[in-house]
Amino acid sequence: MVGENDRPATGQESLASQRQLFDEFYSLYQKVSNLPKEDFDNLLWHDLRGLVSNASAFFSMLTDEDVGGVETPFLADFRRAAKRIQDNDVGEVERLGLFKRIVSITINLITQLRQEGSSEIETLKPVISRIEALQKLMPIFLDSFFFLRSPSPQLLERLSQKSTDLATVIDVVSSSQIQPAGDVKTKINGLEAIMLFNILKNAVRHGTGQVDVVVTEYSIEVSNPAKKLLNEEIIFQPGVKGAETGNTGMGLTIVKMYSILDGNTLSFSQSKNPDGSVRVSFGIKRR
Repeated sequence: MVGENDRPATGQESLASQRQLFDEFYSLYQKVSNLPKEDFDNLLWHDLRGLVSNASAFFSMLTDEDVGGVETPFLADFRRAAKRIQDNDVGEVERLGLFKRIVSITINLITQLRQEGSSEIETLKPVISRIEALQKLMPIFLDSFFFLRSPSPQLLERLSQKSTDLATVIDVVSSSQIQPAGDVKTKINGLEAIMLFNILKNAVRHGTGQVDVVVTEYSIEVSNPAKKLLNEEIIFQPGVKGAETGNTGMGLTIVKMYSILDGNTLSFSQSKNPDGSVRVSFGIKRR
């Protein structure tokens, strides 16, 4: 017998449920968008700026012999794009185009080094893996950027329909602290990718040891030792961690907002062991 809670939702009930989710989302989003403009812009550009830093690190690791005759066109093009990004008079559209250009320049050089059999390819493998993963996630990062700038059902649908895998997100975060178990090639949507990116980045940055990522049929769980028990009432509020670390403090806020839009798929738990150590866990329910 089908119970009252098991019957399919009617169109009106489904619409009401969607409205409730959007109301939850906007109550948190308002706190973010009401931040000073400089802080809000820093939130939106923070992860994309990290892309430039990683590409710069890749180029700085190369010697003159590695790049040989391709040094002038590749490095000059890269420097122009990187410098232009820092210019205050560059509009958002042009700046986003420059970010894409930097990824393209770096990937092209990696391809050429591979074709030439460069000895540095193996040495640079961790950096190359991260840059190639960033290239794969760029469409999701950009959709997320535009959605956070101006939320709309159309952008939300586009973001939720994007697809990648957990392994790519792990490669972007790029930390030896992360120890996955289970099928890391499991497919995730754009909302889940941004959530997991921020959860992993937060765990690496603020945790005190190994970050375990467990993939099951029903969930993806990230857990790690922490310095202290977290205040569940404020950890998802904008700027909490930022005040302590000098970062944006928005990662978990984005996680919470996207979880709401994805159907409240996020779970959080923590425990204190007899020896005083603390362990925190974030889980994302798989559909």
